[in-house]
Amino acid sequence: MLSIGFKLVSIYQADMKRVIFINYVTATVLTMAVTVLSLKDKYSFERFGNDDFWKMMCLAIALGLSMIQNLWCTEVSTDKNGLGSTTFFSRAGFLICIVLSAVLWKDFPGMLQAAGILVLLVSMAEMMRGTQDGSVAGDRKLFPALFVGSGLVFFFNAVYGKYFPAEYKPLFLSIVFMVTLISSIVLLFRGKREQRSSLTTDILLGGMIGISNAVGTFFQLKSLDFLSVAVVMPVSAAGNLLIVALTGRLCFKEKGNRHTVTALILAVVSLILINI
Repeated sequence: MLSIGFKLVSIYQADMKRVIFINYVTATVLTMAVTVLSLKDKYSFERFGNDDFWKMMCLAIALGLSMIQNLWCTEVSTDKNGLGSTTFFSRAGFLICIVLSAVLWKDFPGMLQAAGILVLLVSMAEMMRGTQDGSVAGDRKLFPALFVGSGLVFFFNAVYGKYFPAEYKPLFLSIVFMVTLISSIVLLFRGKREQRSSLTTDILLGGMIGISNAVGTFFQLKSLDFLSVAVVMPVSAAGNLLIVALTGRLCFKEKGNRHTVTALILAVVSLILINI
């Protein structure tokens, strides 16, 4: 849903740095509130040793830095490449998570899942061809950064689900979003900013993106308590891809071509295969 939020930022010519800052203020406040409400009943630091706590801190810092890098790339790419292409390459990053899960945890995909991954690779090639067509303008150099950045975000979430207690998710996310908030403050005061929109507009857009950011990350971690990485990550990608593709065509009237349409169809087929 980040791509939709940043499409609105582009339409309303909002102050991007201020929107990112407000986004992470919102996400940090939400996760800290949940953490405080959970402190009394759920946390036992005697059971959660110092070594484990510092390992969780390091993971939170790595995830936070990956999230803000991915957010920045999403904002720039949404403006230059549109909703469909940006969300496609961002969500396709779950492939990195699946490959690393197979290597590190021997969580190998089945035959149908492997076929789905191959279909998705074909669809990525089609999307790249589509951006070379004159009907879809953009900056293709952003796609690898989106793919790798989102893949690291997926993977770090999977690492938390694999090694750390489920009840510490609010605390973990509070640390993650505090890292992103500090990074966004640095960005806010670095370089020149264009005051193109009102503060009210920036607050509304930043708040909407922040709520989506916090809630989406929390439920992705929550789902890893019950389902495998090979199921959670593709389903998350599928939902985002379909919603954003429809929103881009119906609400923002984004143009496509036969390559981009083929890419989206193949992506849906691949995600079905992966989840059978």
